[in-house]
Amino acid sequence: MAAKGWNARRGNKNHAQWTRSRHVVRSVDFESVEYVDPAEAVMPKEPPPEPVYKLKFLWLEKNIAVCVDQMLKKDNFSPMTEYFFWPRKDAWEELKEALDAKPWVSERDAVLLLNRTTEVINFWQEEGVKHSLAEAREKFPDCEFIGS
Repeated sequence: MAAKGWNARRGNKNHAQWTRSRHVVRSVDFESVEYVDPAEAVMPKEPPPEPVYKLKFLWLEKNIAVCVDQMLKKDNFSPMTEYFFWPRKDAWEELKEALDAKPWVSERDAVLLLNRTTEVINFWQEEGVKHSLAEAREKFPDCEFIGS
């Protein structure tokens, strides 16, 4: 039984964690007890995973559109921006403003996304050459392409 003023949190029949004020008592079983001061306890901290972003392009005859998705879990993405169209509007500038408005997007990530957007737009509008969707997918495997 616990002494007066002690609280037991039971994980299972043979294990418990006892707490009192600032001290934590950890036990493997009820026979061996180790006292640990929380101020001295070292908890391993893993850095949070870096956000992963994916550029998505609508590959159209007279326009190209770009948006950014953020990865939530493996192969599970969530839209982060709407589609921005080029040359109808300045898609690059609109994308830059959208990324700047998201405080969790680092400057490094924003620059990488904008640089890749520039490369894809330049590839799409290359003079004298009409690139296919398959060529775009082959040249930029880190991006997703939808269209005709």
